[in-house]
Amino acid sequence: MKTHIFVISAVIVLLAGCSSAQRSSEVNAVYVPSDQYKSMSCADLSSSAEELRKRTPALAKAVDDARKSDKLVEAGGWLLFAPALLFMDGNAEESAALASAKGQLDAIRTASITADCKGASTEATATKDTSQMSVASGQCADLGYVKGTEKFADCVMTLINGSK
Repeated sequence: MKTHIFVISAVIVLLAGCSSAQRSSEVNAVYVPSDQYKSMSCADLSSSAEELRKRTPALAKAVDDARKSDKLVEAGGWLLFAPALLFMDGNAEESAALASAKGQLDAIRTASITADCKGASTEATATKDTSQMSVASGQCADLGYVKGTEKFADCVMTLINGSK
């Protein structure tokens, strides 16, 4: 009886933990320094952010498609030939591209806040993001951070990311 429980437990663990593929919603942004965007004008920051926003859904779809494909290979591998599972790639490449795009958007937002780009960078974003930024900006000013500094931008980004 104990042997059956052990075998069933081992099979469940193997089935649950085999693939490392992530959903697009599970991909976190990687850190991208905002320094590379400091010399850009507010209009340039806005257009760069919009370009990234247009690319992000395609990157998210690629991550999800690669995950779906990986899961199908995994299921087939368990049914037909378990050693085939050793050749699964996962979706690390697609996830890295999406994480980079998310990180670049965060860096552009930080640079926009630092440059005090009120209208240019927020016109393309949703009203919700604009109101969140205004509230966070006010809170950071109340805490004593000086507008236009990197510390102020970091404070705003921390408050915005914490509320999502």
